[in-house]
Amino acid sequence: MILLNNSHKLLALYKSLARSIPESLKVYGSVYHINHGNPFNMEVLVDSWPEYQMVIIRPQKQEMTDDMDSYTNVYHIFS
Repeated sequence: MILLNNSHKLLALYKSLARSIPESLKVYGSVYHINHGNPFNMEVLVDSWPEYQMVIIRPQKQEMTDDMDSYTNVYHIFS
């Protein structure tokens, strides 16, 4: 999996996901928030770039420290 942390790639992904709404809505919304300051400390993984088949949104590794936190294992997947 490839970690997308470049703002240009994230913007391209955002525009690409817009063409797949409503199926991509959760991932699309997460990428929107990541592009606007990433208030929930999430990261974006794709299987390949730019011709991706799968997008995974998950918390950043440093945020996954509390096993009792119900939001620690929140993932959004679009394929």
